[in-house]
Amino acid sequence: MGRHKNIELLTYSEIESVSGFVGNFEITVRKKPRYIDEDACTGCGDCADVCPIDVINSFDLGLSTRKAAYRTSPQAVPNVFTIDKKGIAPCRDACPADQRAMGYVSLVAEGRYADAYWTIRRENPFPSVCGRVCNRACETACSRGEVDEPVNIMGIKRFVADWAYDHREELAEMEDKSLVGTSFQKNPEPTGKRVAVIGAGPAGLTAAQDLVHLGHSVKVFDALPKAGGMIRVGIPPHRLPYERLEWEVQQIVDEGVDLELNTWVDDIPGLLDDGYDSVLLATGAHKAYKINIPNADHPDNWLSLDFLKKACLGEELDLSDRKIIVLGGGDVAMDAARVAVRLGHPEVKVVCRGMRAAEHEIREAEEEDIEIIRGRVFQRIILEGDKIAGVECLKADVGKVIDGKRQFTKLPGTEHTIDGDLVIWALGQEPDTSFLPDDVDWIDEDSYEMKTNQEMMTAIKGVFSAGDLRVGATTFVVEAIDEGHHAARCIDRYLRGEKGIPEPPEMPVATLSADEIDRKMQNGTISDAERTSMGTIPPQERANNFREVQVGLTEEEARHEAERCLHCGLCAECLECVAACDREAINHNMLPTFEKFSVGTIILATGFQDFNPEVAPEYGYGALDNVFTAMEFERMINTMGPTNGEIRLKSGKKPESVAIIHCVGSRDQKYHEYCSRACCMYSLKISQLVRDYVGAEVHEIYRDIRSFGKGYEEFYNRTKAKGVHFYHGRVREVTQDNGRLKVSWDESYYDQPDHIEADMIILATGFEPQPDAPEVAKKFGISLGPNGFFREKHPKLAPVETSSEGIFLAGTCQFPKDIPDSVAQAEGAAAVALSMLDQGTIALSPSVAQVSANRCAGCGQCEASCPYDAVAIVDGVSNIDIYKCKGCGTCVASCPNKALTLIHYNDKQLIAEIRGALS
Repeated sequence: MGRHKNIELLTYSEIESVSGFVGNFEITVRKKPRYIDEDACTGCGDCADVCPIDVINSFDLGLSTRKAAYRTSPQAVPNVFTIDKKGIAPCRDACPADQRAMGYVSLVAEGRYADAYWTIRRENPFPSVCGRVCNRACETACSRGEVDEPVNIMGIKRFVADWAYDHREELAEMEDKSLVGTSFQKNPEPTGKRVAVIGAGPAGLTAAQDLVHLGHSVKVFDALPKAGGMIRVGIPPHRLPYERLEWEVQQIVDEGVDLELNTWVDDIPGLLDDGYDSVLLATGAHKAYKINIPNADHPDNWLSLDFLKKACLGEELDLSDRKIIVLGGGDVAMDAARVAVRLGHPEVKVVCRGMRAAEHEIREAEEEDIEIIRGRVFQRIILEGDKIAGVECLKADVGKVIDGKRQFTKLPGTEHTIDGDLVIWALGQEPDTSFLPDDVDWIDEDSYEMKTNQEMMTAIKGVFSAGDLRVGATTFVVEAIDEGHHAARCIDRYLRGEKGIPEPPEMPVATLSADEIDRKMQNGTISDAERTSMGTIPPQERANNFREVQVGLTEEEARHEAERCLHCGLCAECLECVAACDREAINHNMLPTFEKFSVGTIILATGFQDFNPEVAPEYGYGALDNVFTAMEFERMINTMGPTNGEIRLKSGKKPESVAIIHCVGSRDQKYHEYCSRACCMYSLKISQLVRDYVGAEVHEIYRDIRSFGKGYEEFYNRTKAKGVHFYHGRVREVTQDNGRLKVSWDESYYDQPDHIEADMIILATGFEPQPDAPEVAKKFGISLGPNGFFREKHPKLAPVETSSEGIFLAGTCQFPKDIPDSVAQAEGAAAVALSMLDQGTIALSPSVAQVSANRCAGCGQCEASCPYDAVAIVDGVSNIDIYKCKGCGTCVASCPNKALTLIHYNDKQLIAEIRGALS
């Protein structure tokens, strides 16, 4: 069928909508993204071999696992792979840099640290920095936080970055996968375009690296003697060892970025005149400020960023015996205070309205004997002679931060002085715009943002802005990286027009329900361990030195922490499959596509689902080991199945006795009253297989053996001849006694037992409708029977037709049946569909609804009640589509004004018929 030239096989697809009527149906099909090109995929399985994600295998009914890149079975048609993806993980969605955190976390769990490093560098050129300094938006969004605590994503990133640094010589010899799955290339064909970047911070360097990978020539200018921007002169070495940053900057330079330091640039138009095709302004926010209070201009009022810059660049500073007051409560204030306490033996106090700094920074500062005084408003700097003596403050009731500003209320009469002889101002920072030409309107006076269009271009054509300078305020490193990526794309589109790379598509975000999280925790694929946090060196080892305070995760801790990931998106998006696929068949940015078809007839063959015995606790399924369903047994004896065709108990041993229980979920008023027809015969088949495979003793507990049809009774007799025991009874319960399973039943025949013991129990589960049968029925305008299966037009005269002309049924979507019956009905449905197509014209039933427009109020009750979508309100009046109407009369009954009647069944006609009959 898959190769038939007249059959178009749309797998991994769903019917989105159905409209029209017999002979003129319009079908819209939603083709779900496989993320693998069907035409290019050869089914080799290399993608699955490198995939780090294990998923419960639904084809093996949970008895095994498969990879997120998978094929349902070796016999699958088409014989291609699919990537199982619910959407991007919440951690990726929350990350400004679009970091695929789940990818490197999953690879760390497998011990594949080099691959994890390439996965990080794909979006983030500064893993060592963001593994130490980040706002952790990914962890805030982490679904594991709904269970206990989020995965320590930042700690895992730092572990990978540290591993990469320690193995940097080995990495240089490996295949660099950091550009896999991106629009970038190593050594691309030059475009001949030149770009100048002003600012060697995270935004500028990220943009420069991207532009070089697109073939442009890039030169980066910076006024500082070291590259890295505020990362290098604002983050002290006790938080970030600079050799790690310098290695990452060097990797960017090695890609072909030209870096010129100690260079102040203030002639922006001059760069364009010198032959640069574009300029990017990314100078950061290096300017701290003070508030206007008395004596704030005294020389011993230092600005935090100036102080940090000197310390981070290694200038000699001795603050011994000084009494230092740091004004501010953010991360910069903490950095200034903790740097100051390391430069001699000063007494350091942090005074603020409210703390914004990270909790671990506050805790570590207090361990270093830094006093933190909250709830204060600064009034004036107190002088004694020509020296600072302290800061006069007022106490305040402090509230939340709203629009970036801490809310507070001063408390009159609470004036007091905090002693000190040196004040460091750390109230915030802003961009230094002194290098910008005065003849251009650069800054929005209300927002302090740089004026740019949607493509990040400023008022000067070809000049772009990114990072803190564009935003008008300081941002986190990961946000600056995102700005750099975005700026590079904008510049590339400016330089190359339509050939420029577009913005990445917005992908749906995966979510996990509480039930899904619980199942993941219960099935054993996710670790239930508690979060592992990074430790610190003892406070006494930090005195007067800049040793890194936080200690990274060990290899064992990193792997255990990675195993806590819930794999929200299923696919980790590590892109290892992209690197492994020689056919370049994989595209993780695939989106759903929609196709429309015009057809004359429709055959529904949507099948059934097995009864879930978990809802019937008397059978012990899910609670007791070695209780399996019949389909699980079928997978077990499959040579490609979870046990390679071996019938095994959970212990690995072969069963010596097996019990098969009939009518599980069928012929039972608690579940389904109907008989599922096929269960008796497949139970007999299972009995023979057990006898043939392992020679175990087999017991069948049945209600009635229904061996109807040709050759079926003979099959039953052959099963009995193999020594299978048959017991009549209604199973009461399955229990466990001394390690064995005990089946007890009622209604046993004379001289038969009412229980047996067995090593394995197989439940012959019945058939039930698909869970979405009501939605499908509504979509196609057909009816459901009382048992939930699709209803045929007439059980004897029209067994394959439905109430909707041109729509037919085949197989177990109508009611339970075995394979021969399904095949026979399918051929019957095909025959009727073909005969209808051959007719050319079709006679429809004349019994349809009609409307009296004068009476219709347009209330819409008829439209809401019609099960066949045949009624619509048009211009305030009910309108009947006679091709869809089935004459059921529901709309007639719902009409409050009696505006609707049914042809041949209106009151006059019915009364005339009654009179005729009575006369």
